[in-house]
Amino acid sequence: MVALGLGCMPVGNYHSARTLNRGESSLGFTFSSTTYTDPDDGDSVTIPGIIPEITYHVGVTDNLEVGGRVAPGFLYGEVDAKYRFLRGEGLHLAVAPAVGQMAFLVTVTTVRLPLLLTYELSPNFAFNAGVNATFWNVSNVDPDADEDSPFGVGDDHLTTTGVSLGVEISGRTAYFRPSIEFTRGVFGADDQREAFQLGAAVLHFGIIFGREMAAIDEMDRKLDEINDKLSWRYRYAPAE
Repeated sequence: MVALGLGCMPVGNYHSARTLNRGESSLGFTFSSTTYTDPDDGDSVTIPGIIPEITYHVGVTDNLEVGGRVAPGFLYGEVDAKYRFLRGEGLHLAVAPAVGQMAFLVTVTTVRLPLLLTYELSPNFAFNAGVNATFWNVSNVDPDADEDSPFGVGDDHLTTTGVSLGVEISGRTAYFRPSIEFTRGVFGADDQREAFQLGAAVLHFGIIFGREMAAIDEMDRKLDEINDKLSWRYRYAPAE
C-alpha cells in the first residue's frame, strides 16, 4: 500500500489550541501506533511508532508560538507556527500551519493545516479536537524504481484529511495528551487513484520551561509591593 511505501507517517496532530506564554518553551515526545487499511479489500496492518517524534516550541507572544518536530525513524522534519485566534471562557481556537520534508525511501515535501479546538473542563483537564488537511508532494527519482511500485517514477502527490479527539492532563510544568486520530488519504492522479485509511492511537507528552521562573518573578513583584506599602505606612505613621 502507498502508506507503507511512505513508512510510518507522522501523526496529523499533536497540538492543543492553547499556546505557550511569551518566553516559555516546551520539549515534547510523541508515540503512536498506526493501523493502515486498504478500503478496497479490507487488508490492514498495524505499525507501532517505536522511535518517538520530538517536538520543541517557543512562545513568541501569549497567542503565538513557533517550533517544529523531527521524526528520526523516517528522517522527517517540520516547522510550524501556532496562532490562537480565539480565547473565551475555557474555549480556545487556533491554527497551526506547518511545512515539512521527508527523506525516507522517497523525497516528500508536506504542507499541513490543522484547525484546533481546546475546551478546559478544569484547570488541569481539557478536551482537545482537531481537523487537518495535508498535501504531500512525493518525488521518486530512483532510476531502478519499479513501474508497479506505489510511487512509480517521477513526481506525484498524496492528499490526506483527518480528525483527532483527545484529552489533556496538565500541571504547571508538564502535560499529557492521549488521543485517537482518523485519516483518509488519496494518492495519484484522477485516472489512477489509490485510497487508504489510517487509525492511530497517539500519546504526546512534554515538559514546559520558563513557568517556574515566571512564578518566582511574580512572587518577587508581589513581595516588593507589600514592602513598599509597609514602608509607606511606617514612614508616614503618626508619632506616639
